[in-house]
Amino acid sequence: MIQQLEETFADFPTDEAAWDQQAIQEFIDRNHESIKEMVNSAEQRKDFFQQGPLTPPLK
Repeated sequence: MIQQLEETFADFPTDEAAWDQQAIQEFIDRNHESIKEMVNSAEQRKDFFQQGPLTPPLK
């Protein structure tokens, strides 16, 4: 998911900032509408699951 966000948003926090709660909240606040559109896009969901399909947990 992080890879897709980095590719989609030029201002996505990287390195240490990716773990900084304040930096992430500011990113979300700045990009709320774009993130919402991304989540609601059937094409974006399809691309996301093609890149990293969900698999059952290993036993």
